[in-house]
Amino acid sequence: MEKVCTVIVTYNGAKWIEKCMQHLTASEYPTSIIVIDNHSTDNTLDLLAPYLSKIELIKSEKNLGFGGGNNIGIKKALELNAAFIFLLNQDAYVSKECIGLLVTALRNNPSYGIISPLHLDNTGSQLDETFKNI
Repeated sequence: MEKVCTVIVTYNGAKWIEKCMQHLTASEYPTSIIVIDNHSTDNTLDLLAPYLSKIELIKSEKNLGFGGGNNIGIKKALELNAAFIFLLNQDAYVSKECIGLLVTALRNNPSYGIISPLHLDNTGSQLDETFKNI
């Protein structure tokens, strides 16, 4: 089984992070989870505390932005010999099949460099308006 590392950059994500983690830790395909906290000032870190045995938490001393946080996570994932790196927003929730389906899609299409899952709305039954044409 090819190693997948999921990178999540958090910044004041208390509103979303618990649901994100609940869904991600229920993934049928195993993933190493790397969370980079961009110096949150809310209780994001408190909400991540129950997951500390399941994640690698990297605390930044300042807000490096989304790109800077992802760069740290990608570097760590490569150090962990990840075959695939899944960048996940703190306010996104994956289905339990999501990562496995993405790995299968990449295996079946070796010329692809980057893929993304569908972005569904809160009901999970239709495409999110923001991503409908992408």
